[in-house]
Amino acid sequence: MNRKLIILLLVVGTIVALTAALASADSHLAMVSVGHGIPGTDLGLPEELPVDVIVDGGCFLQDFEFGEFAGPVGLPAGTYSVTVALSDGDPDACAGTGVIGPVELTFEAEDNVTIFAHLTADGLPGPVAVDVLGLGITATVFDNDVSDVVAGHTRLTVRHTAWAPEVDLLLNRGWVRGRVIGFFEGLANPQELGPVDVRPGAYAVTLFPAGEEEPVFQVPATPEDDPFVTHPHRSQIVYAVGSLENETFSLMIQNFDLGHMPPHRPALPE
Repeated sequence: MNRKLIILLLVVGTIVALTAALASADSHLAMVSVGHGIPGTDLGLPEELPVDVIVDGGCFLQDFEFGEFAGPVGLPAGTYSVTVALSDGDPDACAGTGVIGPVELTFEAEDNVTIFAHLTADGLPGPVAVDVLGLGITATVFDNDVSDVVAGHTRLTVRHTAWAPEVDLLLNRGWVRGRVIGFFEGLANPQELGPVDVRPGAYAVTLFPAGEEEPVFQVPATPEDDPFVTHPHRSQIVYAVGSLENETFSLMIQNFDLGHMPPHRPALPE
């Protein structure tokens, strides 16, 4: 056999073996992301509210601020002790005052989850095992659907993680008076809507207190404002955060790139 051909086959075989090994390794890991959805303003602290995330006693994240996402990071399947502490600014330690946990979280192989820290629905203290100082904060572990999306579509999920009552959500194409794509009722903290596959492009999102007609939040708020834009072959997860009462209410968006497949999953209309 030609020597160059033998070398080429060996290289190809090595690449295939490495790819298979990496895929096998990934299949034994849980992919874990972390999100910070607590405006410090609602706690009488600086808005950024930098925190440290401690996993099994070691620093996992430091100076993690409101509005940020981190990850995903691959972790072996198992149970982990997770604590969130106010950052003390020490780059060599995570020794600040604990505000969430420690809580025991179990991840299975091939999980894809987001641990999201946020305000409670009514601003009142959460379970003492989680909200250890009674600040009105908590954390929710959400499962993320990162399976292939319908070709040419976006996977959209909305998560209610704000100090706000149960809401209804109206989704319009383009502007608030654009074509109605969907009306969804009764979304409460910490529930989620979706995932649903939608056409990429500009959308308007309007929130109403459940059963009422007067909106409490709109994106875009005026025709001159930027709409909410979705992108093809991506999972876009929208988190409602902050407080309507304190006027800190806003949206955070987490993105995952997705593979795509021929259209067969039901999708919302264009």
